[in-house]
Amino acid sequence: MKNGILSIITVIITAIIFFVAGFWMAGILPQTAPAPVENSTANAGPGLNTTAIRGDQVPSPELADEFYALQTRYSIAFSKLKYNPVKNEITLYDYPTFNKYAALEIDGKKIGNYTIRLQHDTEFVTIQEEVKKQLFQLRKNPDYQIDGISMVTDPFGNPPGNYAELWVYQSTQENKKLDNTVILGWKILVYPMSPIPTNNGTTSKPISTT
Repeated sequence: MKNGILSIITVIITAIIFFVAGFWMAGILPQTAPAPVENSTANAGPGLNTTAIRGDQVPSPELADEFYALQTRYSIAFSKLKYNPVKNEITLYDYPTFNKYAALEIDGKKIGNYTIRLQHDTEFVTIQEEVKKQLFQLRKNPDYQIDGISMVTDPFGNPPGNYAELWVYQSTQENKKLDNTVILGWKILVYPMSPIPTNNGTTSKPISTT
């Protein structure tokens, strides 16, 4: 009698096992959760997410402050940077003339966990002068009403960029079309100006209203 009951129980348990296994293989029951993927940015540097940083961006705001300070300390200007996350190395490019003293002081310098390199930017000034040349040609056309031109480079901004600021006497169809266009990588920004009255009732040279 006992043997008969044990046989029946064994058959039932075996059937249940095959039943559950069939559903598991069919994907109806959940399988073991996959192992977590290792974070590839874990060793990329302090506070750095390489998936969010382009090669021409500063990895952290603190570094941007350091680079601005370097420009002031050595009386140089940087045109751009290149960040290498593999070597944790940042190359700064200076212009318009090569500063040997700055190169000796900066190249190989360690800031935090980053190694700083310095190179002279041989292309930057050439492109800048070409953009300026085109804008000064436009300045000769009275339809653009251009009073002054400023060339501004911000390699450590977010995003970094080169900007040509045009100060115009008044808005026209021509300079409105020019606003926010790009010439050889330089973004054109048009700023209208307005005259201010003098003590004798006449108007003085226009100044920026912004």
